[in-house]
Amino acid sequence: MNLSWSHAFLLLIWNTVMVETKSSTNMLDADVLAKKEAAIKYCKYATEITSQNDGKPWKYLLVPHNEILRTINFDLLIAKF
Repeated sequence: MNLSWSHAFLLLIWNTVMVETKSSTNMLDADVLAKKEAAIKYCKYATEITSQNDGKPWKYLLVPHNEILRTINFDLLIAKF
């Protein structure tokens, strides 16, 4: 997903974001990928329920640990992952 800063900002305003960090060496492990799929489904169902009540959509981000830096902007994480 290639988003400009303005799109990432809108995602932050309009979405509820579930962020999970994992070691960069474990990103392709079967259990991590299974948990990612479960979290994506959870966000889909949560979005369906919240949309019936004028709530925000949910989004899931799986972020490698080495991408979390003091200088990183949350909007950039959303745009990147």
